[in-house]
Amino acid sequence: MVVSLTEKIMQIHHVVEEAKAHQNSYTVNEPDVP
Repeated sequence: MVVSLTEKIMQIHHVVEEAKAHQNSYTVNEPDVP
């Protein structure tokens, strides 16, 4: 379904943007942990 695919893409995009924002706030202070 086109609608659910679009919704899924929007959700993934939102999660990625949130992850980037969180990474920007703590990467400076904390080391990379695999």
